[in-house]
Amino acid sequence: MFELRRVKRRKEKAAREFREDEEKLRNDKNATSEQFGALNAEEYDTLKGFDAVIESILSRRVLEEARELDIDLSDFQGDKVWQDHELIDRRFLSSKARAQLRKLVDEEKNRRFEITTRWIKLIAMLAPVIGAAAGLVGAMIGWVAIHKK
Repeated sequence: MFELRRVKRRKEKAAREFREDEEKLRNDKNATSEQFGALNAEEYDTLKGFDAVIESILSRRVLEEARELDIDLSDFQGDKVWQDHELIDRRFLSSKARAQLRKLVDEEKNRRFEITTRWIKLIAMLAPVIGAAAGLVGAMIGWVAIHKK
């Protein structure tokens, strides 16, 4: 979580710095269109690299969660599912694949929650019966103790 925030803050800082550099170029009387083009290209590449790192972090998170929940990942093996980025050396899930995997994770979490809830309801229904049985046992022990004298 902190890693994602850190990358987003660095991206925002880089975008701010590019805006400042662009403002300096606008105020410079000798600035050429080539300088503006170079600055825009550098900004695009830099911010695109940050986006790729963010996508990679989000992919890793959802994959870790899916593995923890023992979700079948065999459908997520093709080249259409994974993306490569030229600026980073990591492959990451496409946004569509991440959405599909997140849906599977949510379904599994809901299934597990329903199972847990079913057990809790069962225990809640049995609690009065267990209490009554404990009361009966206590009464029987008391009756035996009184009549044993």
